[in-house]
Amino acid sequence: MSNTISFLALGGLDEKGKNCYVLEINNKIFVLNFGISFPTSAILGVQGFIPDTKYLIENKDRIKGIFIGTANEKNFSGLDFLPEELENVNVYTSEFNAYYISQYVQKKINYQIVKNLVELDFDGIKVTPFKISNALPVSYGFIFNIEDSNVIYTDESVINTFKSEILSNDILKVNTIIKPNQKNLLLTSVGIVSSSSGFTSPNFQIQNTLREKFDDVPDRIIVGCFSNDIYRINSVVNAAYLSNRSVCFINEKTLNVFKKMNELKLINIFDIDPKTNKQKVNLIPFSSLKNEDKNVVVIIDELPNNFYELIEQVCDNKFENLILDEHDTFVYTCPTINGYEKKEADLFDDISRNEVHKKITLDKKFLILSSSQEDLKFACSIFNPTYIIPISALFMDFSNYKTTIAKTGFNKKNIVILSNGKKINFTNMVYTNINQIELFTQTINIAGTIDEKNSNSIFERKVMRDSGVVFASFLIDKNTFKIYNSKYECVGVFDSNGQNIDKSTTINNKITADFGEILKVAVANKVTMKELRDSIKKKITREYEKAFNKRPLVIITICF
Repeated sequence: MSNTISFLALGGLDEKGKNCYVLEINNKIFVLNFGISFPTSAILGVQGFIPDTKYLIENKDRIKGIFIGTANEKNFSGLDFLPEELENVNVYTSEFNAYYISQYVQKKINYQIVKNLVELDFDGIKVTPFKISNALPVSYGFIFNIEDSNVIYTDESVINTFKSEILSNDILKVNTIIKPNQKNLLLTSVGIVSSSSGFTSPNFQIQNTLREKFDDVPDRIIVGCFSNDIYRINSVVNAAYLSNRSVCFINEKTLNVFKKMNELKLINIFDIDPKTNKQKVNLIPFSSLKNEDKNVVVIIDELPNNFYELIEQVCDNKFENLILDEHDTFVYTCPTINGYEKKEADLFDDISRNEVHKKITLDKKFLILSSSQEDLKFACSIFNPTYIIPISALFMDFSNYKTTIAKTGFNKKNIVILSNGKKINFTNMVYTNINQIELFTQTINIAGTIDEKNSNSIFERKVMRDSGVVFASFLIDKNTFKIYNSKYECVGVFDSNGQNIDKSTTINNKITADFGEILKVAVANKVTMKELRDSIKKKITREYEKAFNKRPLVIITICF
C-alpha cells in the first residue's frame, strides 16, 4: 500500500510568527500550531496577522487535531480567532502548555493533554511526543509514524544534558522510536542559526551573573523580561532568592504560570522551607508593593508585542507603587528582536530620563534558549532525515540553515525551502511534486479597543449605556478591493422584535453597498486607513441614528 504525505504552510515561512503548518498523512490532517504575527512597527489599527483558514475549513472533516509543542505566542495566539467551523477541533499539548496558553487565550479550547513518549494512535497513524529543551518548559516535538515513514516536527531545541525538570529533554530517546530502516521527513525550526555558530549550551545560563550583579546593588532592582522566556525569568527569580531578596511580579499571568510550574514540580522555589516554615522565595503581590520596598526584585514582563509599552508606562510613573528614582537599578535581560530595534532604543532613552542609579544589560555572549548551528547539526544526526523542510523563520535563515547542514555531508538538494501556500507531496517518502494552494490573504485584524485609563473610555461607556454598540466587520479582497463578506451585530441599539430586525437588515445591506463605493474612492485617492475607518463609522452612525434615533458606539473590524 502506498502512503502519501503532504506538507503545506499557511503561515510561518519567510516570516516571523503566524506559524501554522498542515501535515497530511493518508488523507488525515494534523495541524501544527495556529499562531499570530504582530506588526513590529505602527500600522494604524492593525492588531495582528492570522493564518488563512479557508483550506482548513474546506477540509475540516479530515482534521485530527491541532498540535502545539511549544507554548510560544507565535504558535498559539491565533486560537482566539479560530473560526466557528474549527472551534471543536482538539488541541494536543502538554499540561503546562495548556495552562500557559489559557492565560492568554480567552476562547474555550478542547485541550487533550499529551505525555512524554506516550504514543497516540489516529487510525493507524501513531503520534509520539518527545521532550525538547527551549525557553518554555515541557515543550515537545512530535513524531508522526505510518509504517516505514516518519515525519518529525521539532520547534527550537537546545542540546544539553541538564537533569532539572525545567531543562531536561529526551531527544536521545528518539532512536527508540525511529527505526534504522525507516525514511524520515524533518520539519524543524532553525532557531538562531544566523547568529550563533556553536552550541547554545551552556551559554544561556545567566543565573550566577545576575546574582553577582544583585549582590552589588543595595536598593531596589527592576528587571525587564519577555514573558515567553520562562527559563530566563526563572533565572531572575533564583538569583533574587540567592541574594536574599523578595520577588514581585507585575504581570499576574506570569506569577500564575510560576505557581503552576511549582505545582507540577518543575521548580521548587515556592515550596515551604521546613527550617523556617516559610515559602523559600518571599513573594510580594504587586498590589502590596510599596515604593519604599528596597530589598526586592520587581519583574516587569510581557510578550514582545506589548513589552515596550509596559516599560513606557512604568517610566511615565503610571503605577503609583512603582515610581522610578535615582536609587533604582534597571536590568534588561531581553534579546534584541529584528523590527523592534527602535522600540528598544526608546526604552533605554526612557530609562535614562528617569535617572535611575544604574542600567545593566546582559553581555551578548549569553544566548537565548534557541537552536544554534551545532544544535541543529546534532539534531540532524539524531533524526537521520531523508528530506528536511526548515520552518518558522525568514528565507535568509533557511539559506543559512541549508549551508550549515550541508557541512555535515547532507545532500543540499534534499533540504527543501518552501513559501506559504506551496504544498509538497511525497509517496512512500519519495518526493513527487509541489503544487500551489491559493491563500486568500494574510488576515489583518483591525479592532476598535477601549482604553480604560483615559477620559475617552468614560465617554464611550456612556454611549454604550445610552445608545448601544454596533460591531461591523468587513472582509475585503486585497487585490480587487471588493467586499468579500460583511457582518453586523447590534447590542442595546433596539428592541429585538421582527420589525426592528428587518429594519436593521435593510440598513446593513445599504451600508455594505455604500461602503463598496467609499472603498473605490478611498483606493483612487489613496486615503489612509484611519480616514477609511472614520468614513464608514460615520456612515453607520448616521444610518442607525436616522432609523432608531440613537447614536451607537461603532466598532469596526476590517480584514484584507
